[in-house]
Amino acid sequence: MAACRVCDSTDLALILDLGTQPHCNAFLTEADLRRPEPGYPLRLWFCRDCTTVQIDHTVPKEVMFSEYLYVSGTTATLREHFRQSADHLVAELGLQAGDLVVDIGSNDGTWLRAFHARGMRILGIEPAASIARHAEADGVPTLNRFFNAGVAREIARSDPPRLVTAAGVFFHLEELHSAAEGVVELCRRGAVFCVQAIYLREMLREAAFDNIYHEHLTYWTLRSISALFARHGLEVFSARVLAIHGGSLELLVAPVGARTVQRSVTAMLEQEAAQHGPPRVQQPRPAVCTREPKDQADCAGGHRLHGAPDERLVQLTVGPQCRQEIALTGCSEQRGKRPCGDRQHHQDGGNGGDRCRADKIGPCAPHRGIVARGGRSRGLVSRPVASR
Repeated sequence: MAACRVCDSTDLALILDLGTQPHCNAFLTEADLRRPEPGYPLRLWFCRDCTTVQIDHTVPKEVMFSEYLYVSGTTATLREHFRQSADHLVAELGLQAGDLVVDIGSNDGTWLRAFHARGMRILGIEPAASIARHAEADGVPTLNRFFNAGVAREIARSDPPRLVTAAGVFFHLEELHSAAEGVVELCRRGAVFCVQAIYLREMLREAAFDNIYHEHLTYWTLRSISALFARHGLEVFSARVLAIHGGSLELLVAPVGARTVQRSVTAMLEQEAAQHGPPRVQQPRPAVCTREPKDQADCAGGHRLHGAPDERLVQLTVGPQCRQEIALTGCSEQRGKRPCGDRQHHQDGGNGGDRCRADKIGPCAPHRGIVARGGRSRGLVSRPVASR
């Protein structure tokens, strides 16, 4: 990955490589089944500087969202969630009848209808043309646009809102910083931004790896999303965890100094620090090679590991002649076979059966080292520590 989506750092660690996957949320027609389905790399990275967890490959938003099949109102649980959330926000923020609520990524307007039932004016911003038409037909005023700073300025000039909402949206955003600037524009005259997003802490607790797919570009904790907001002069002043989607953050955000930061924010930050430690990648626990290699190539081709061979980095400590590390890559090369030799194939992340399916940030695993023998490599490739 070239740089962090939030802070532009290049100090990134690969967490998980799920290979090449098709874009989700698409129903294939009979004609589609006769053609290869497009696939995209799906790799999860951790930024050591701002702690944001993110995927590196962005499927164009026009592919993912211009025609979208997921409709919020079909789920009774989600309708009730939005009703309760609207009740809470009206009471917490003292919203009055006639106040304008703007929802980013409004889908069919389910959340907005909960505010409209309480006498508020509503406006949705929804990029999927079919869903925007559906919302308009149901009486929800909707702009069929991708949200960014330009769209926000248009709204703010004509009718500044009291509340801006975004549920299940702020991890979808390709234009992340432009969207954050848009929030700034909408909040200039006293509005509050309420963002709901799947909570990475709960994903880890529940091992909910199925939340990792191409629509979800970023995976937030309070600490990491606060780093994003801080770059745009915003701060979280209220935080709570909701049950929806297996555990989600609900954060209230305003320009720095505009609101008193509540204890709920500092308490959640303290919990995150206690559970997950400082923002760094911890050193892997040691693993031991059971043979005495005569040279590095012999070791790379034949060692067995005790410890944690599935970790991203495993340090081998077997004496002066063998001090190497194992790096998790996307290579699907069979052990004992020669690399396919097609460098362009490797760089493109292609899949040629037993050929290499490597990431795009550098040479593929077989080009970096020697693939271990005996069955599938599972991405374990040796290289000297000194080469890092």
